[in-house]
This record gives sequence, C-alpha cells and structure tokens, in this order.
Amino acid sequence: MAANVSEKLPLQYASNSIPFNASDEARRTFMPPSDSFHPLTPDKMADFVFVTAASSNHFNEVVDAIASIQTLMPRKQIYFFDIGLRADQIAKVKDWCLVTYRYFNFSEVPKFTKHPLKAIAWKPLVIEKTLREKSAAFWVDASFRLLKTPDMSEAYRVARRNGGFVMLYGLRHSTFAVTMPNMYRYLSTDVNAQKNITQFGSGMLLVYRTEKVFRDILWWWVRCSQDADCFVPHSCPTCRFKKDRYKPFANCHRFDQSAINIIMSNIWLRDNRMLYTANDTFFRVVRSVTHMYSIKTCNVTSV
Repeated sequence: MAANVSEKLPLQYASNSIPFNASDEARRTFMPPSDSFHPLTPDKMADFVFVTAASSNHFNEVVDAIASIQTLMPRKQIYFFDIGLRADQIAKVKDWCLVTYRYFNFSEVPKFTKHPLKAIAWKPLVIEKTLREKSAAFWVDASFRLLKTPDMSEAYRVARRNGGFVMLYGLRHSTFAVTMPNMYRYLSTDVNAQKNITQFGSGMLLVYRTEKVFRDILWWWVRCSQDADCFVPHSCPTCRFKKDRYKPFANCHRFDQSAINIIMSNIWLRDNRMLYTANDTFFRVVRSVTHMYSIKTCNVTSV
C-alpha cells in the first residue's frame, strides 16, 4: 500500500515545499481508504454524525454544546472524543443519550501534540478517525451552541460543488494575519494572495468521506498536524490586530485553522463560493457555561 502513495496523492506541495517529517508508520496509518469512499447522494449527505472533543477544563462548555444538539437535532448521533477528562466526567459522558464515547490515544501521535492542547493538532486526527467509520462528520468545537435546527440545504450544495468539505462561517481577518511564516515552508501558497483572503473558522465543519476530501484535503491537514515544524510555531502570543486585519501580520498563529485555510484556498484558487456557506445564524460561540439546554441521559456505548 505504501508504495502507491506518490501515485495516488496530489503533488501540490511536492516540488516547492519542505517534505513532512512523518514516519513510515504514520504514512501507512493515514493512507486514504481507497476502496470505501462514499458518493455525495442525498441520503449520504444527510447521514452525518456530530463530533466534538474536550479536556477536563472545558467539560462544562461541551455539556452545553452537546445538550444543544440533543435538543435541536434529537435523532443525530454524537461522537465525543476524550482528550483529557477526569474519571467522574467520563462516567457522565457514557450516560448521555446518543453519545458514543471515544478515548483519544495521544500515544498514536507525536509528543508535541500533547502540549499545549490549544495547538489542536488532534482535531484533524479526530475528524479523520470518524470518517473511517461514518459517511460524514459534523465537527463542533466545545464552545459552539446551536440556536435553532439548521437548514442544511446550502451546506449540502457547497459540499456537492467542492467534493465534500464545508466551512460554515467566515472571520474578520485574513489567513496571513494569523499564520506564522514557518507553516508556508510546508504548505506552500501565494503568501501575498493570502493577505486578501478571508479566513474561515474551523470550529464548525461538515466533512464527507469522499476521495476528494481524503486525498486533497485531509491527507495534507493530518500530515501537517503530525509535524511540529509545520503545525506548531516556537511561540504563539495573543493576536495584535491593526485597523487593517488583512495585510499586516498580527504576530499569532491559528494552528489547525491556518493549515486548513491554506489547503482549501490552494485547491479552489481562493474562490469563496467553493469553501463555505454564509448561513451562520443557527449557532453562537459561547466560551463559558450557559445552561441554555439540559443534557439528556440514557446510558450509551463506549470504546
């Protein structure tokens, strides 16, 4: 299988980028599942599971996020990845309705991804793992709350246009402003063009198990997350935006968000219509506990 990597994967970063420092084992582990991609048919597009993750210090936030999904989309399955919960918190998760508990094994990934957790190098891996089991993953950060049942029609249209990777909201700055220069050495791009491109958030993503997603997007996102020099800069100070939030560098780094924006803009030549849906009225970001909804308990499965 490993011998076919260069034949099957795009060479968009091969000629003018530094090779990733992924081991042979990592390359084999994250090879695209070539014989089990799913077509973007109406039934497959609607057959997504919600996916989220949390450590102990964000547990109360994620309770609110999951409760909002249970309330507004009560038939949807939710995958919860444990990235550092306490035993009592794990016991609670295993009692939540339609929630499947997954322990994220940090020993499977390079040591740098453990510290700090805010580097979020685990997020591409969590999404990739989910897509090896399910047709589609609707990723939601712990700080996101659904406000109403979303109309998914525009998201489905974007997925059909671009092959299955939908970014659901835009931000008020460029990718250039929040990306440490070292990342461009691995994910080569037109850096000057990035100064004019709006960055899209990675806190809420709809991702499908398609050949396009695995070979052109997830492969590179995961590979970058496995390489400290690509994914994690030497420091990450608080962003210092100027009045112009696009062209000046804000001296900060958005890790997984910067990486996926570079990859997506390279593929679609900065055509925003191919990247996201602007319907951001069905959710809100709340970085605190709100108790907007009540969690539902049922006693569910775990692995």
